[in-house]
Amino acid sequence: MMRSSKPHMSKRVILHVGLPKTGTTAFQESLELNRDQIPAQIISFSTKAEVGMAFCKRVRDIVRHGSNRWRLWQLDRAARGIRAWVDRQPHDVVLVTEENLLGWRVRDMYRMSFENGPRQAMEALVRALDGYELHWVLYRRDAKAHMRSAYRYFVKLRGVSDGCEEWSRRIGTPEVLDQLVEDTARAFGDAGHVFDMEAEKATAHAWGAPILRLAGMSEDKINALTPAPRTNIGLPGDLLDYVRDINAIGLNKAERLKAVDVVLRLHADLSGGTPREAYGRVK
Repeated sequence: MMRSSKPHMSKRVILHVGLPKTGTTAFQESLELNRDQIPAQIISFSTKAEVGMAFCKRVRDIVRHGSNRWRLWQLDRAARGIRAWVDRQPHDVVLVTEENLLGWRVRDMYRMSFENGPRQAMEALVRALDGYELHWVLYRRDAKAHMRSAYRYFVKLRGVSDGCEEWSRRIGTPEVLDQLVEDTARAFGDAGHVFDMEAEKATAHAWGAPILRLAGMSEDKINALTPAPRTNIGLPGDLLDYVRDINAIGLNKAERLKAVDVVLRLHADLSGGTPREAYGRVK
């Protein structure tokens, strides 16, 4: 279990660290959409990619290449950059939302362990944010469903033309992801807050409501938030074959993504009425 020292400052720092493919983008877009309704007198929050990009890059290097003194020094330096941003915020509660903050990117997380990335990231952040009341927030989902969602993401944006089973054999296993989440949640200790994505989707409250409650927002204010439109969803199952065939042609990335966009527009009838915009960026 990792702990920071006893807080000697008033700020509560909430680190919303993913997982990827659990609605992090939806939560970030909801914050932006409702910026005027968030009680600005008490909450500062980061926008997508505003805080933590340098840190994510450093921990990703450790995940993929291993740790050494140089990489750990760079990680600590990047963590101090996050601390500097937190220090500048004028409010009592500071929320940093970045799904890759602990080093788990979709291409890595089905074959990585807690020890070769998340542990180093957590230790660096605990050191950097010493003195603040630190909370970790993680959304999880069924690991097999997570992998299916990740596969559709890779077909849509990364040019994968293989079937799901073949791709899964290359990328790792859902069991590894389950173990990664369990080990990370254990390391959070009492400062951790782990929520189930499907359970949260079944509720009537705004997406990300548990994070906002932790930040001190009242139920009335949370319930008054305007829902963000659905974006960045996975490809419909009926379109996977079309997009895999496009990916197999060997187009360059820009042309491939344009072709995927055309398919989404031409076959809107296969999307169950989901608007084209809901599929997020393909260009």
